[in-house]
Amino acid sequence: NWERPHSSLNGLTPIDRITEISDQTPLSEEVSQNYLIKKERFQERNYKLDLQLRKLKLSL
Repeated sequence: NWERPHSSLNGLTPIDRITEISDQTPLSEEVSQNYLIKKERFQERNYKLDLQLRKLKLSL
C-alpha cells in the first residue's frame, strides 16, 4: 500500500508524501516548546452545551 499511488495524495504514494513534507513537519521538541496551554479553549463533551458556552463567552 505504501508503493501504490493514492488519488487523495494527488497521485503520490504515501512514502513520497511523507518525504515531501518531512522538512516542514516540526519535531516533537519544537511543538512542546511552542505549546501554550493557556491558549487552548476548554471544550465541553456535550456539543449543544459547548455551543452555548462559546456564545456566552463571546457576549462577555
